[in-house]
Amino acid sequence: MFLAGLVLLGWSCLTPGTTGTWLNRAVVLMTLMFATVALFGLELDKLLERKPDWTRAFRDCMPAITVSGIIALIFVLCTEVYYQIEFGAVRIRFLALLTVAVTLAAAVVVCIFFALSPKHDPLSLSDRRRGSYVYVAEVLIVLLFMHIRLTMPWLFHGFFQRYWPLVVLAIAYAGVAISEFFKRRDVPVLAGPIERTGAFLPLLPVIGFWIAQSQVEYSTLLFVVGGLYGLLSILRRSFWFGLAAALAGNGGLWYLLHETSEYHFYQHPQLWLIPAAISVLIAAHLNRKDFSESQMAGIRYLCLTAIYASSTADIFINGVASSPWLPLVLAALSVAGVFAGMIFRVRAFLLLGSTFLLLAIATMIKFASVNFGWTWLWYVAGIVTGMVIIATFAVFEKKRAEVLRLVDGLKDWKA
Repeated sequence: MFLAGLVLLGWSCLTPGTTGTWLNRAVVLMTLMFATVALFGLELDKLLERKPDWTRAFRDCMPAITVSGIIALIFVLCTEVYYQIEFGAVRIRFLALLTVAVTLAAAVVVCIFFALSPKHDPLSLSDRRRGSYVYVAEVLIVLLFMHIRLTMPWLFHGFFQRYWPLVVLAIAYAGVAISEFFKRRDVPVLAGPIERTGAFLPLLPVIGFWIAQSQVEYSTLLFVVGGLYGLLSILRRSFWFGLAAALAGNGGLWYLLHETSEYHFYQHPQLWLIPAAISVLIAAHLNRKDFSESQMAGIRYLCLTAIYASSTADIFINGVASSPWLPLVLAALSVAGVFAGMIFRVRAFLLLGSTFLLLAIATMIKFASVNFGWTWLWYVAGIVTGMVIIATFAVFEKKRAEVLRLVDGLKDWKA
């Protein structure tokens, strides 16, 4: 009854016909309800010591008081949206506009305080659920932004309107940095919710890019999003964040290639598939503890096959005559695979790299013999191949024990 009297007292200060609108009445109701919750929480520990019975009784009313304030806030924002659509401007006095903004900003601070201090929590939430206050604070920040956007739209022209996706991503990066700071300070009640929000916030510009116009290239946006998820993958040692970074980065590259007329998928498939396959290989290697040996072997063979098969397909699509460097690219990738297999002791790299290296060499010999008439290259290649086979058998006979040990050592390599 005391709160109802305060609300009526606030309404009586409004002038009928001018300031006595339902919008201003809702502002009064919202401010009083939120102020009551904040004051009760700030003095909760002292009230429990002095008047425990009255304090517990008043705490039972907190959900109803909070819901009343939320309903009033929703009414205020919905009315502002209606005014903006109907009249092109929000008809609200500056005092009411400032009151709503200050109330929302204060509510953000109070929610963070409730999350950090259990003894001041008016709802007596458990340690696990007190993170909900952080989510509420984030929602209130969004509503504050919405309120300012509706009442003072002139603030959001110019730079913000042209580059709003990058502004949102800058907020996401800041959220990740803040969550890492709180995590190292052992404040999980703030670190967890802020990190999750920072992880999902990039989806807003990625999806909203097609709704709200900006001057940011979509490929640039995806590259920046991929950098954020890559950072999270390194900080959290998460395969899923690594996969999201790979998808975002490769999505940006695919969009960039799609926008050009010379690098479509059916023209140069290796430009589309090789970066994606390498990304998956790196993500799987960094999170290899989460996979069994057979799963890692399957990932390696699948990715390497995509790399070499797409490079080979590029040769057949464009032809060696028009693109003589394509076999060299395949050979370079094959040599890199062989060296990677030797360094990391992985059989998949060694076997597939050697196989496609022979294919690249055979392709170059065929091109030279057909286009330049160098048929003697086939004879030279045959002679060299025979000499290599003979030398291999000679080494095997001379150093049988060492060769057998080498073969047995290959069995110990990773599949």
